[in-house]
Amino acid sequence: MDAHSILTRALQADPGRPLLTMYDDGPALASERIELSVATFANWVSKTANFLLDELMLEPGEGVAVPLPAHWQTAVVEVAVLVAGGRLTGEPARISCWLEGTELPTDPAVEEIVGLALRPMGLGLRSAPAGVLDYAVDVRAHGDQFAPRYPSTEVDVVPLTERVLTDRLDPLWPALAGGGSLVLCRNPDAAALAHRAEMERVTATVGLTVIGLPQLS
Repeated sequence: MDAHSILTRALQADPGRPLLTMYDDGPALASERIELSVATFANWVSKTANFLLDELMLEPGEGVAVPLPAHWQTAVVEVAVLVAGGRLTGEPARISCWLEGTELPTDPAVEEIVGLALRPMGLGLRSAPAGVLDYAVDVRAHGDQFAPRYPSTEVDVVPLTERVLTDRLDPLWPALAGGGSLVLCRNPDAAALAHRAEMERVTATVGLTVIGLPQLS
């Protein structure tokens, strides 16, 4: 099924259900928690897909590099690329994402650099280098509704109904397709995982281990 259809069906089925709950246990964040419903996630995806097409002129099937850690904004960008008809690539691409604090891409193939800070509350870059678009700022100017202009990318997915504790984003499409949800842990505190799993009513894990919960591949 194509990416836009998967997202649209999830939105029609239950827009208010939690889709992605993220914790960041980084030392400066004091266990930041943010929860996105299907509707909120889809709204961010729509804005991002419009941003990719209207501002960055994404072409059908064009690769977009998203070398970012697992984070709710990373999830939004990756889904938006496929919804808009692009593809994800690990190679330098005309459109490339950049994480604030890391080295800027220097490959001549890169023409558009989209900077993400991955800061709490979706805040933007502390200081945007010349030629870098501030994702958190620029994306907000784009529309809340998205109408595909090109065929959305096909996604081969096995639906997932579980509420999954994970440190990865690969269970996201299965959760969208099957009515499941993710509790995404960035910089996970191993000592807190069992309590977090109980508090969030987790039913399985992917990539993380909690005694008593099944671990999915």
